[in-house]
Amino acid sequence: MKAFLAIAAFLSFAMMWGIAFVATEWRQRYEVEVEDDE
Repeated sequence: MKAFLAIAAFLSFAMMWGIAFVATEWRQRYEVEVEDDE
């Protein structure tokens, strides 16, 4: 049970970090595209 909880916590943390990383990358690219359009 401890191993399962540890894996679940690691996966949830990795998912949260991954989503934040992708959101930051997408935001930077979107801002660059907007600046280029101007």
